[in-house]
Amino acid sequence: MEDSNYYISRTVLGLSKSISYDQILNYAKTNPLYKRRHYQSLVLVYKALNNFGPSYIREFFKLTTVEYNLRGIGTK
Repeated sequence: MEDSNYYISRTVLGLSKSISYDQILNYAKTNPLYKRRHYQSLVLVYKALNNFGPSYIREFFKLTTVEYNLRGIGTK
């Protein structure tokens, strides 16, 4: 996918083949695809935890409070 993104970006921007993919990303002021995928995953988790995301995703991240005491009775 990165190769096709490089080809398409180079073609749309009208740049030569001698320019590296990193230079094109800097020129377009964007991140590589893998960083954008990670960012979107983190945004989805953030929205789910803060009740902004879709309900089917929020169900994966339901946080519950457990009142169970892991310490034994009489332990201080």
